Amino acid sequence: MTNLLSTKFYIPSIRSPLVQRARLIEKLNYGMGCKLTLISAPAGFGKTTLLSEWLRQTKKPVYWLSLDEGDNDLKPFFTYFIAALQFESKKIGSSILSMLNEIEFTNYESFLIPLINEIAKLKQDITLVLDDYHLITNCLIHSSLTFLLEHLPPQLHLAIASRVEPPLPVARLRARNQLTEIRGADLRFSNTEAALFFNQVMKLSLTKEQIEEIQTPTEGWIAGLQLAALSIQDAPDISKFIESFKGSQRHILDYLVEEVLEQQTQPIQSFLLKTSILEQMCGALVEEVLGSESQLDGTSILEYLENRNLFIVPLDNDAGGRKARVMEVLILQALVWQARSNIKQALSALNAAMNIPQQGEYIRIFVDEGQPMMELLRHAASRGINPKYISRLLAVFGIAQEEASIIVEPLIEPLSERELEVLHYLETGLSNQVIAEKLFVSLAAIKWHARNIYSKLNVSNRTQAVHRARELEILK
Repeated sequence: MTNLLSTKFYIPSIRSPLVQRARLIEKLNYGMGCKLTLISAPAGFGKTTLLSEWLRQTKKPVYWLSLDEGDNDLKPFFTYFIAALQFESKKIGSSILSMLNEIEFTNYESFLIPLINEIAKLKQDITLVLDDYHLITNCLIHSSLTFLLEHLPPQLHLAIASRVEPPLPVARLRARNQLTEIRGADLRFSNTEAALFFNQVMKLSLTKEQIEEIQTPTEGWIAGLQLAALSIQDAPDISKFIESFKGSQRHILDYLVEEVLEQQTQPIQSFLLKTSILEQMCGALVEEVLGSESQLDGTSILEYLENRNLFIVPLDNDAGGRKARVMEVLILQALVWQARSNIKQALSALNAAMNIPQQGEYIRIFVDEGQPMMELLRHAASRGINPKYISRLLAVFGIAQEEASIIVEPLIEPLSERELEVLHYLETGLSNQVIAEKLFVSLAAIKWHARNIYSKLNVSNRTQAVHRARELEILK
């Protein structure tokens, strides 16, 4: 272990005083009987602090490993992994470390099986924490850790902290009651915890109303509250600062830029910038905001952001009020495109609004736009877009005869067998990457087939493609 960085094994120190998270500590203690504890949340939610607090309170042996980008290979990863276990027993993995130093492994089972057998001989239960697991991107490490989790002896409990959802068998462990999960929603400070933080930890003596004014825009985000507290300490007039607080003060912006935005790829940075004007999003709305030049699939990119905990909060069951607001934005975009004489983009936005799943009546949202909407509906009718919906809307305008003129024209060029296969997968909502894996082809090939499908169906995205295919009875 002389060549290993010893500080990677140190349990991080915690500040004192600290807001006690008794409800979370209790949950972590309860989960000690599971194979895995997963703490997954964006930057600044207190994952490492919570683990440090918990480990200092537990009476069982606990060991720590802070991961970094240099661990993205089987040899360094499991060298450090075994070294952390050797704090419990020097015998664990000694022979395996020699094997790792001498041989390049591609078959991880050859050294994991003897490691698992040695862990099973431990006389007491131990916990190993893998912090910052989001920095691990090597698929072979993910696969090897999956194998380890599936065969983990009861003597070892793993705890993983990550900014993103790790590609591990989380669903399977959850179904077997072998997983304890703590997410961003669990880590957010409640109003009571926020009050303790500001008035006891930061010594600011804020009123209940002032705390709520800060708590509302930050939504309990711990780093945001801490950075807000630093800003308050620098503010000459605390009351005036809090009244103007919008969660965008200098300290908070600096943190978000350094810890979140700059860590993303250029396409993701561009996406976050362009969609920052939206409070709520759906796949179709995202695609309209990005424009026709973007090759990103709206639904897939939102799923990606949610999995990587990039401050995306899913709106479960999509209540009617939220649907109405999304539809209103799309309708306004359609009318703007129409005013600019870009009928193609206008119809695309209009169709996206009509394709939002509905359980109530939203006709009034369209009709209230008056004459401009009626003209746009005529364009849609002449091109066979969503004929049933269009006919209902035109009937409200007193143009029931338009229904007879709505004709769904057949395809000039039929879809190939492979394109039909891809289309059926698009209908299921799977991402392009998953479709590529299922069909054993490259991601580029799926994108190429998708573009051909869009062209033949005369649409611009997968939502429109599925709808058009159903109209043509290609999809049932």
